[in-house]
Amino acid sequence: STSAVRLSVWQSAVEMIGDHPLRGVGLDGFLELYRTAYSRPEGWREPDLSHPHNVLLESWLSLGILGPVAYVWLVGSVLVLARRVRVRAAGETWARAASLGLAAGLVAGLIHGLVDRFLAGAPDLSAHLFLSLGLLVLLADQAQGVWATTPESEG
Repeated sequence: STSAVRLSVWQSAVEMIGDHPLRGVGLDGFLELYRTAYSRPEGWREPDLSHPHNVLLESWLSLGILGPVAYVWLVGSVLVLARRVRVRAAGETWARAASLGLAAGLVAGLIHGLVDRFLAGAPDLSAHLFLSLGLLVLLADQAQGVWATTPESEG
Protein backbone atom coordinates (compact mmCIF):
# COMPACT_ATOMS: atom_id res chain seq x y z
CA SER A 1 0.00 0.00 0.00
CA THR A 2 0.99 3.64 -0.31
CA SER A 3 1.23 3.95 3.47
CA ALA A 4 3.71 1.08 3.70
CA VAL A 5 5.83 2.65 0.97
CA ARG A 6 5.81 6.04 2.72
CA LEU A 7 6.81 4.50 6.03
CA SER A 8 9.58 2.61 4.28
CA VAL A 9 10.84 5.78 2.58
CA TRP A 10 10.76 7.68 5.87
CA GLN A 11 12.75 4.92 7.56
CA SER A 12 15.29 5.07 4.75
CA ALA A 13 15.49 8.87 5.09
CA VAL A 14 16.08 8.61 8.84
CA GLU A 15 18.87 6.11 8.16
CA MET A 16 20.40 8.54 5.66
CA ILE A 17 20.23 11.32 8.22
CA GLY A 18 21.92 9.03 10.72
CA ASP A 19 24.76 8.47 8.24
CA HIS A 20 24.94 12.13 7.10
CA PRO A 21 23.65 14.19 10.05
CA LEU A 22 25.55 17.46 9.66
CA ARG A 23 25.88 18.10 5.94
CA GLY A 24 23.04 15.97 4.59
CA VAL A 25 23.33 14.39 1.16
CA GLY A 26 23.05 17.58 -0.88
CA LEU A 27 20.44 18.97 -3.19
CA ASP A 28 18.97 16.11 -5.21
CA GLY A 29 21.27 13.62 -3.47
CA PHE A 30 18.40 11.55 -2.16
CA LEU A 31 17.62 9.83 -5.47
CA GLU A 32 20.97 8.15 -6.00
CA LEU A 33 21.49 7.13 -2.39
CA TYR A 34 17.95 5.86 -1.98
CA ARG A 35 18.12 3.83 -5.16
CA THR A 36 21.55 2.31 -4.48
CA ALA A 37 21.97 1.97 -0.73
CA TYR A 38 18.88 2.79 1.31
CA SER A 39 15.87 1.37 -0.51
CA ARG A 40 13.94 -1.21 1.48
CA PRO A 41 12.08 -4.21 0.09
CA GLU A 42 8.73 -2.51 0.76
CA GLY A 43 9.70 0.29 -1.61
CA TRP A 44 10.23 -1.90 -4.66
CA ARG A 45 7.35 -0.19 -6.52
CA GLU A 46 9.04 3.21 -6.41
CA PRO A 47 12.81 2.71 -6.63
CA ASP A 48 13.44 6.09 -8.30
CA LEU A 49 12.08 8.46 -5.67
CA SER A 50 13.80 11.82 -5.66
CA HIS A 51 12.50 12.95 -2.26
CA PRO A 52 11.47 11.37 1.06
CA HIS A 53 7.84 12.63 1.03
CA ASN A 54 8.34 14.74 4.15
CA VAL A 55 9.44 18.37 4.12
CA LEU A 56 11.45 18.18 7.34
CA LEU A 57 13.31 15.05 6.27
CA GLU A 58 13.87 16.54 2.82
CA SER A 59 15.20 19.82 4.17
CA TRP A 60 17.60 17.99 6.49
CA LEU A 61 18.83 15.65 3.79
CA SER A 62 19.20 18.43 1.22
CA LEU A 63 20.77 21.12 3.40
CA GLY A 64 22.09 19.32 6.47
CA ILE A 65 21.15 19.97 10.06
CA LEU A 66 20.51 23.66 9.38
CA GLY A 67 17.88 22.83 6.74
CA PRO A 68 15.00 22.07 9.12
CA VAL A 69 16.09 24.94 11.37
CA ALA A 70 15.88 27.39 8.44
CA TYR A 71 12.60 25.90 7.30
CA VAL A 72 10.98 26.15 10.74
CA TRP A 73 12.31 29.71 11.07
CA LEU A 74 10.82 30.69 7.69
CA VAL A 75 7.43 29.19 8.44
CA GLY A 76 7.41 30.59 11.97
CA SER A 77 8.27 34.05 10.64
CA VAL A 78 5.39 33.92 8.18
CA LEU A 79 2.94 32.86 10.90
CA VAL A 80 4.22 35.57 13.28
CA LEU A 81 3.80 38.12 10.49
CA ALA A 82 0.22 36.95 9.91
CA ARG A 83 -0.49 37.32 13.62
CA ARG A 84 1.06 40.79 13.64
CA VAL A 85 -1.19 41.87 10.77
CA ARG A 86 -4.27 40.58 12.61
CA VAL A 87 -3.32 42.59 15.70
CA ARG A 88 -2.28 45.82 13.96
CA ALA A 89 -5.12 45.90 11.45
CA ALA A 90 -7.75 45.91 14.17
CA GLY A 91 -10.14 48.21 12.31
CA GLU A 92 -9.71 46.68 8.87
CA THR A 93 -11.76 43.53 8.59
CA TRP A 94 -10.53 42.67 5.08
CA ALA A 95 -6.84 42.80 6.15
CA ARG A 96 -7.54 40.62 9.18
CA ALA A 97 -9.47 38.14 7.03
CA ALA A 98 -6.74 38.12 4.37
CA SER A 99 -4.02 37.43 6.93
CA LEU A 100 -6.07 34.63 8.43
CA GLY A 101 -6.70 33.11 5.01
CA LEU A 102 -3.04 33.33 4.01
CA ALA A 103 -1.96 31.73 7.28
CA ALA A 104 -4.57 28.97 6.89
CA GLY A 105 -3.34 28.26 3.36
CA LEU A 106 0.21 28.03 4.66
CA VAL A 107 -0.80 25.61 7.41
CA ALA A 108 -2.62 23.45 4.83
CA GLY A 109 0.53 23.41 2.71
CA LEU A 110 2.60 22.43 5.74
CA ILE A 111 0.29 19.57 6.54
CA HIS A 112 0.60 18.43 2.93
CA GLY A 113 4.38 18.75 3.25
CA LEU A 114 4.44 16.19 6.05
CA VAL A 115 3.42 13.47 3.59
CA ASP A 116 4.73 14.87 0.29
CA ARG A 117 6.74 17.73 -1.15
CA PHE A 118 6.21 21.34 -0.22
CA LEU A 119 9.08 23.54 -1.33
CA ALA A 120 11.73 22.22 -3.67
CA GLY A 121 9.70 19.83 -5.78
CA ALA A 122 6.29 21.44 -5.72
CA PRO A 123 6.51 24.74 -7.59
CA ASP A 124 2.83 25.54 -7.02
CA LEU A 125 3.12 25.12 -3.25
CA SER A 126 6.44 26.93 -3.18
CA ALA A 127 4.93 29.82 -5.13
CA HIS A 128 2.00 29.86 -2.68
CA LEU A 129 4.40 30.15 0.27
CA PHE A 130 6.36 33.05 -1.16
CA LEU A 131 3.30 34.80 -2.59
CA SER A 132 1.66 34.53 0.84
CA LEU A 133 4.79 35.93 2.45
CA GLY A 134 4.84 38.87 0.03
CA LEU A 135 1.16 39.63 0.57
CA LEU A 136 1.59 39.45 4.34
CA VAL A 137 4.51 41.88 4.17
CA LEU A 138 2.33 44.30 2.17
CA LEU A 139 -0.52 43.90 4.66
CA ALA A 140 1.87 44.46 7.58
CA ASP A 141 3.26 47.60 5.94
CA GLN A 142 -0.25 48.89 5.37
CA ALA A 143 -1.26 48.09 8.95
CA GLN A 144 1.73 50.11 10.18
CA GLY A 145 0.71 53.05 8.04
CA VAL A 146 3.65 52.77 5.65
CA TRP A 147 1.25 53.38 2.76
CA ALA A 148 -0.46 56.32 4.41
CA THR A 149 -0.80 59.25 2.07
CA THR A 150 0.16 62.70 3.11
CA PRO A 151 -0.34 65.99 1.28
CA GLU A 152 3.41 66.01 0.47
CA SER A 153 3.29 62.54 -1.08
CA GLU A 154 0.34 63.40 -3.31
CA GLY A 155 1.90 66.44 -4.92
